[in-house]
Amino acid sequence: MSAAIGHRGPDSTGFHVDETVAFAFTRLAINGTGAGDQPMCDESRQIVAMTIGEIYNYRQLRDLLVDRGHTLRTRCDTEVVPHLYEEFGRDFVTRLDGQFAVVLFDQREQLFIGARDHFGVTPLCYEHQGGELVFGSEIKAVLEHRAVPCPVDLVGLDQVFTLPGLVSPRTMFDGVRSVPPGTAFEFRPGGRPEVWTYWDLAYPPADRFDQIRRTQAAGGVTDLREARIREGLWGGENFFYERNDAAFRATKAGLYSSPVRERQGEIDCLGHSLVDRERLNGLHDLHRRSYLDVKLRLADHLLGDHGDRMVFANSVEFRHPFLDRELVDFLATVPPELKLKGLEEKYLLKQIARDWIPRRIVNREKFGFTAPGSPHLIRQDDPAIEALLSRERIEADGYFDPDHVERLVREYGTPGFRINVPFETDLLMTVLTFTLLLDLYDLPAYSA
Repeated sequence: MSAAIGHRGPDSTGFHVDETVAFAFTRLAINGTGAGDQPMCDESRQIVAMTIGEIYNYRQLRDLLVDRGHTLRTRCDTEVVPHLYEEFGRDFVTRLDGQFAVVLFDQREQLFIGARDHFGVTPLCYEHQGGELVFGSEIKAVLEHRAVPCPVDLVGLDQVFTLPGLVSPRTMFDGVRSVPPGTAFEFRPGGRPEVWTYWDLAYPPADRFDQIRRTQAAGGVTDLREARIREGLWGGENFFYERNDAAFRATKAGLYSSPVRERQGEIDCLGHSLVDRERLNGLHDLHRRSYLDVKLRLADHLLGDHGDRMVFANSVEFRHPFLDRELVDFLATVPPELKLKGLEEKYLLKQIARDWIPRRIVNREKFGFTAPGSPHLIRQDDPAIEALLSRERIEADGYFDPDHVERLVREYGTPGFRINVPFETDLLMTVLTFTLLLDLYDLPAYSA
C-alpha cells in the first residue's frame, strides 16, 4: 500500500504495526529527514499519529503543550498532534490551522480518528468493511488492500458529468469514501465510522430588502422542472449554477447505455445530498455562489485534481496563502459590493495589490486555464484514442450508448468544431478518461 503512493514521500518511510493497527508513512521532507520521521507518538507511546501536510500554528501549539507539561522531542510541526489529542480529545482538530490530513490511534481507547483540513487541500480516503477500516492519502493505496472491492460508483460518474468534478465523500469507487473538507471521523474496530463537521464556511444573511430587489430583478424561470430543481438544490428557483440541470438530465440520458439509463433516477447525483442546504438560506447571491464553489469546485476539483495529484505525482509540495482559515473567516464578513464592484471582479484584492504589483498585472483581464479537449485529440487520428472510443469498446464496457458516442465522435471530429470550455461540457473527454480508469484499475464492465 505504501509503495503505491511512494511518489508522495520518496525521502523516507516509517511504520507502526501492532495487533490492532498498521500505519505506514511515506515522507516528503522539507527541512531534513531526521527529526520529522513518522509515525509520531506521545510520551506514553499509547497514541500514535501521522500527519500529511503542514500545521501552520504548531509553534503556538507547542508552547501551549509545553506549558501544560508535555515533553516534545523535536521542533517538527507534526509532533504536536498526538499530544494535542492527549490534552483535548477529539476536539484537538479544532485547534489545528494549516493544510493537513491527520490520522491517529489511541491504544487505550481502541479509537481511530481521521481528519481533513478546513478547505480540503490534503486528501484522505477510506473504506470500511466487515468491522475493519482501510485508509490512505490516495485511493490507489486503499485499492492495494486485498479486502477492498472496486466496482464503479455510478453516482460518482454522474457527478463528473454534472458538476466541476467529484464531490467528497463520493469517489469513483463504490464503498471508498473521501473525507470532506472541515470533516473528521472516528472508528472503533468492529464498529462503523462516525463522521462530524468541525468547521464550515459561514456567511452572514443578506439584507432583506436586498433579497427582494434581487428576486424582482431576476424574474421567473419558465421551466417549472428547472425551477423545482434550483429551489431544492440551491435554495432559490432563480439562482443559476453552471447550467440548466433539467435539460442536462436529458443529455445524460442519451449518453448512458440502456441498462444504466434505467437507473438514472437512482444514480442522478442531484438527487443525493451535495451541500448543507440550511447554509444557503438567506444568503446574498454572491455568497451563495461562493459557498457552492467552495463545496463543489474547490477541494476535490481545483485543489485535488489540478493541485494535489499533479504536484505530488512529481514529489513536490505546494502552499495556498489565501486559504488561511482566519483570512477566509474575515472575508466572509466583507460586504459583497467590495468583492464584486459592478462587473469588476476581485475588487478588494486589486485595491490591496496596487501598492505591491505592477498595474498591468492588477488590471489584466481574468482568463481561465483550459486544455484543447477531446475534439483536438480526435482529430489527431491516434489509434489509441480511436480504440478507446470504438463501438466495440463502448459496447463491451456497457456504461455508455455506442450510437450516441459514435455521433459525438463524428461531431467533435468535424474541422472547426470547438467546445466553449468551461461553459460547455466536453462529454467525450469524460468518456475517454473514464475508459482509461477502467483499464488502469481493471474495473468490471457494467452489469445490471
